[in-house]
Amino acid sequence: MDKETILQVSNLHVSFHTLEDTVQIIRGVNFDLKKGETLAIVGESGSGKSVLAQALMGLLTKNFQIKGDISYKKWALNDLKEEEWNTIRGKEISMVFQDPLTSLDPTMKIGLQIAEPLIRHQKIKRKEALKYVLEMMKKVGFANAEKHINDYPYQWSGGMRQRAVLAMALITKPEILIADEPTTALDATTQLQILHFIKEKQKNEGSSTIFITHDLGVVAGIADRVAVMYAGKIVESGTVDEIFYNPQHPYTWQLLDSLLSASESWEKMKFISETPVAFTQIIEGDAFAPRNMFALDIDFEEAPPLFQVSQTHYAATWLLDSRAPKVVPPESILRRWEKWALLKERRRK
Repeated sequence: MDKETILQVSNLHVSFHTLEDTVQIIRGVNFDLKKGETLAIVGESGSGKSVLAQALMGLLTKNFQIKGDISYKKWALNDLKEEEWNTIRGKEISMVFQDPLTSLDPTMKIGLQIAEPLIRHQKIKRKEALKYVLEMMKKVGFANAEKHINDYPYQWSGGMRQRAVLAMALITKPEILIADEPTTALDATTQLQILHFIKEKQKNEGSSTIFITHDLGVVAGIADRVAVMYAGKIVESGTVDEIFYNPQHPYTWQLLDSLLSASESWEKMKFISETPVAFTQIIEGDAFAPRNMFALDIDFEEAPPLFQVSQTHYAATWLLDSRAPKVVPPESILRRWEKWALLKERRRK
């Protein structure tokens, strides 16, 4: 039985107006989110991931223009006025930002900040709300919650602040959590604890998560489906196994090669050649073509459509066209995938 679609994004375009020009940041993005699943959106810095997250939350400023459709339940989110957003944001859909300091008021006690969504959306009185805050603080890993509930943000480490922001986002039990690089600045142990908590809460409450990251290693352990983003477009999407074990786009190949080489040693780490295309550039053809060692002549002339690989797997690369020459990933990438598959099999046993 197919899961219910809770969020639908159709032909989304986001542009930014400057005094001199209009800059295209999101260029025709399409995806959906099912109830109870985690969708990971991955890509290098500058691929448009964070702007996409802000568009989903209605947080873009007035000099951004949005075209396309973002549908959540009965709402067309990109048509909502701010007062309408206030009934959804923080209650139905919550967000965890990469830098918790941007989400926390330095002059306000942490406990009250975590309680604020309950007080605002569920009209719970302050004293009662703080009881829920203590419970939530313990769930996200605060052993001495009673001791810390009256602290200010400057008294906490980055990991503690990130836990507080997560508690604030989840305390109203939102239908959708958007997590934008929520573990980037954390140590490995804290990162695993937070990822485990998000996954367990989602499983217990049937909520959905959009997890935005540049780290494919994080994706492997948390995602159900993956969308790979480059230069404002989704260039490949599929289940987590399809993306890791049967990737079709050269950009995905190189992201995986970078990840797997980094797991061996810093000296052996692979980097994608050249720099990503700038949003201010006029893009002709496939935006990834200048960095693509397998680029065809047509890549520099015409953007590829999304080719269907399976019922759940799509990739925008001319290499999937029936007329294209047969290309396989470099031997080094294939060997690393074999190693990855063996490691996964051992973990299953």
